[in-house]
Amino acid sequence: MFRNNQKEAANYLEVSKFNLMQAMNHLFVAQAAKAEADKATAIVSMQTIHIKNVSAVASDVFRGCEQGVYPMISGTAAIVQSNSYSLKLSSGNIIVFGNCSVIDKNLVMGELVTFSGYLREGYVHVQSVKRWSQ
Repeated sequence: MFRNNQKEAANYLEVSKFNLMQAMNHLFVAQAAKAEADKATAIVSMQTIHIKNVSAVASDVFRGCEQGVYPMISGTAAIVQSNSYSLKLSSGNIIVFGNCSVIDKNLVMGELVTFSGYLREGYVHVQSVKRWSQ
């Protein structure tokens, strides 16, 4: 009798472990879908913001290099406008940076750059901006 109870308990334990693993896999898929939805929402939000030039961007817009809960973004585009605190890209994105951002020196208008950062408050808060190279 004891062995039967032990086998039955072991079977329930294995079934429970399997169900836990399935639930964890569903959670990971849901988290990935949420991250993509957050990114898409942030991109749509950014595309609806109409800032004609970057001269309106002040130094206090940049919120640091720590991404936190904000969606990541990276890409390649040409520089259209610039000031001491930001770059407007041909993609329409305005990237803002600060003292923790890694930025290539002497970037000029029309130059193709790659960037990576996070989306927040309608801006790309960059961690790095580099000249594009093949």
